[in-house]
Amino acid sequence: MPAKRRPKKMGRPQKQIDGRTVLKMAKLAATLDEIASVVGCSPDTLDRRFRAELDRGWSAAKQTLRRRQWALSKQSKHLPSACTMSIWLGKQILQQRDKFDVKMDDEQVNGAIERLLAKAHAHQSARER
Repeated sequence: MPAKRRPKKMGRPQKQIDGRTVLKMAKLAATLDEIASVVGCSPDTLDRRFRAELDRGWSAAKQTLRRRQWALSKQSKHLPSACTMSIWLGKQILQQRDKFDVKMDDEQVNGAIERLLAKAHAHQSARER
């Protein structure tokens, strides 16, 4: 019995891409386009073949940024420019924000106002004693 013939592969041969390079660049928070440019493939190919490495690297980059922000906050004498950059990176990469949108209906607003007034009245009464 003759051996089975393997069908000929169609299309272009798969480009060899080093997964370690993809991971290292993702750990530096490089964008998909930047990494694709360095390894010489399209962003779609990179996303399709190395999604796990990209996610792992970008997660590591975010953890590093958070760790450095925390360390910077503990220093008594730090550079103002380092703080500014840390805040900016946090907003860009970690989606940190200065303001939060709070939505309350009228009943919630009235309840909050009443609690604040009661607390202020109690504080004032305690000071008068």
